[in-house]
Amino acid sequence: MGANVTAEQWYFGFLVKLEDQLMFDTDVVSWWQEHEHLGVSQRLTLRACFTSQF
Repeated sequence: MGANVTAEQWYFGFLVKLEDQLMFDTDVVSWWQEHEHLGVSQRLTLRACFTSQF
């Protein structure tokens, strides 16, 4: 993809972009930090992150 990023950086960047594009009220940075005990792919589970938005 032209950049050297870790899986965690990629997933986090994707989630931030998604939040921005869909204009959710979720604080992705706080959510990501609160769930850092999970693996990066588990943190991307949209159901857990954005359930309250639907």
